[in-house]
Amino acid sequence: MVYNVLEKTIARKYVYNYVEFQYSELKHGRKRISNVDSRNVYAVINSMPKESVGFRFFNLEETFSNGRRIISQQKNYSGWIYVDGIILSLEKAKSTKDKKHLVEIMEMHEWDNVLITRNGNVVPFNQTDMVISTINRR
Repeated sequence: MVYNVLEKTIARKYVYNYVEFQYSELKHGRKRISNVDSRNVYAVINSMPKESVGFRFFNLEETFSNGRRIISQQKNYSGWIYVDGIILSLEKAKSTKDKKHLVEIMEMHEWDNVLITRNGNVVPFNQTDMVISTINRR
């Protein structure tokens, strides 16, 4: 609860967790957003759609003050959490004969690493991202 001295009002602030599922390439793929109770990675993995290749968490804040409801922008994003993908570095891609086109794309976008998702799409892979193997969990 926040007390505003100037207006002598009490504002109530709530923070909600959301998960955004990724279905294919980041820029062109469809996404689905759902409210979740917590940022429990394995709970999300166990309930994620089969077509999804990964997800990330974010928060929204909802504040009530003077009879008004204010919702924040999305914030506090986690990195992408991918399921059963393969990380490929630029150096490794260069040493593989059949990855010439991929090397060109990685160099053009200045990507050090990409992820080959479980459905074969390629997405940039950043330091804040992670891959979780579920092959032995099913």
